Amino acid sequence: MGPPLGISTKRGAGEDRTGLSGRHVVNQTDLKDSYDYIVVGGGTAGLTIADRLSESCKYDVLVIEHGDFYDAANPGSARGTRQYSIRSLPQPGLNNRTTTSSMGFCVGGSSAVNGMAVMRGTKTDYNIWAELGNEGSTWDWEGMLPYFKRRFILFPRTRYSPRTSTLRMTSTQLGVKMKTPTSTLPFPVETIRESVRAPTFFSFPLLFTNQLLSEIHYEALKSVPGVEFPQDGHAGSQGVFWYPVSVDPETRQRSYSRTGHWDGLNRNNYDLLTASRVNQILFEGDVVTGVKFVPEEEEKRPRGIGPADHLEAAGITLQVDLPGVGANFQDHPIGPSISFQCVGGGQGLVAFLDLPIAAPDEFEDIAARYESLDLADYVAPDTAETVLAGYRAQQEIYAREMRGRGLSFMNYIIGGGAGGSPINLHITSRGTIRLNETDPQGDPVIDYRALSNPTDVDLMAAYLGFCGASSPRAI
Repeated sequence: MGPPLGISTKRGAGEDRTGLSGRHVVNQTDLKDSYDYIVVGGGTAGLTIADRLSESCKYDVLVIEHGDFYDAANPGSARGTRQYSIRSLPQPGLNNRTTTSSMGFCVGGSSAVNGMAVMRGTKTDYNIWAELGNEGSTWDWEGMLPYFKRRFILFPRTRYSPRTSTLRMTSTQLGVKMKTPTSTLPFPVETIRESVRAPTFFSFPLLFTNQLLSEIHYEALKSVPGVEFPQDGHAGSQGVFWYPVSVDPETRQRSYSRTGHWDGLNRNNYDLLTASRVNQILFEGDVVTGVKFVPEEEEKRPRGIGPADHLEAAGITLQVDLPGVGANFQDHPIGPSISFQCVGGGQGLVAFLDLPIAAPDEFEDIAARYESLDLADYVAPDTAETVLAGYRAQQEIYAREMRGRGLSFMNYIIGGGAGGSPINLHITSRGTIRLNETDPQGDPVIDYRALSNPTDVDLMAAYLGFCGASSPRAI
């Protein structure tokens, strides 16, 4: 690892440096003295940001990743060592059980170890982002779609695609560049690779050859009033659709942030340092100027950004009091699956459903009970008023959308059998991620506050009822 090291950022554009590849730095002593941009974390977001920042070859960019390179194509026994596994606090809503939070600990982050399913939210999901953001925000559907399309290439029709004729895809789906081969795989993809820099591929690989029972389930869902069946499942509408996975159709291997934003890049202004953990951010006034891997001995109290009382308790000098840091933590719980005995297999089918479809008899009562709650009674005791105001803004929007027909609340993952698993896309409980006040350099303290808002129990009960009533066996 080398001695304690600090690296600073530098200002201003550099000279053009095209012609050389990115550099994997093993020893910290081999780093440059300074960089124009430093990205902490080489996961899904980190590699994407670094790729974009280094694209012009005018700026020196450094990514610092705590983990190391990992062969996602041959995980073997190494997969467990390429994930953080952090136990949560005991959850009163789950009879004081704890749960493990698993995250990618390698170049590529969680995109190197996830389930590879590719699903996009509805237009309403992203329009709510803009509604909750600053005036004039472009984080709505129309603002986000060009960036979705920029990075992805979909190979929609191969011999491995679902046999059903219901699979339709348009250029509004996962990417503007689509390949429809006239023959079965293998088919040439080099022309696509050459025309698009560092693409991420989505496809229907060999995994999805047995679709008979999923197709039966697809037909069964047509008997549910109000369920839509969009031809393009990623064009911003909700309903039942086949989803692809992030697999390169040529290699049959995972396509993820490392393959799309590091492997094969031809630039010498992009450094990636692995097996190194950033321990401290450096400031000059209110400007971040660099990072350190190991705090120097004389700096007994590093400076931080976050809730003032929490930082003080952890022995960290306040730089900026920002109560929202570590708040608004949400996850998507997968409910108990509903299944019946059957023969066969297959997957790749999903239903994104709004609450009036998932709970036609209960949605109004659920919405009314939810909007009547005083959220101060259901959030962490130390929640700041500014954070609580944000939660109440979310509450107002969710109560409205629970009665509407645009926001999918349930993600119904349909396997190859007669049944499936409901996922709550929009939970109402709000948890926290905090520093360990007795060991700030240790693992964070994760508190899901699972089911702390009773609305989540109402929602999951309604979802289970829908899954049981809409399966082929029940129908």
